[in-house]
Amino acid sequence: MMSSLCVSPIYEHNNIKNIIAKMIIVHEYHFMMVEHLWFNVLMRSMNTSYCKITRQAIKNECVKVHEFEKEYLKKVLKTVDRVSLTCDCWTSNQTIG
Repeated sequence: MMSSLCVSPIYEHNNIKNIIAKMIIVHEYHFMMVEHLWFNVLMRSMNTSYCKITRQAIKNECVKVHEFEKEYLKKVLKTVDRVSLTCDCWTSNQTIG
């Protein structure tokens, strides 16, 4: 039996678009993936109300997510006294970074 958390009877296009944008950003997928046949088959099979998203629309959503996260980070950084930045740089014997 499926958990009620897995099934949502309500389709919220803007929420779905936001989640897909975050997935694209985190995994560095191409914007074009939202136009792939089997991506749309998968999305439609999970919710028949799914509306296709164009690559331009998902690009715009990714920019919105970036701007939101940038402003959130600025807010968070205003509340801290210090920030420590470290870098782990090395080069192998074969000069591969």
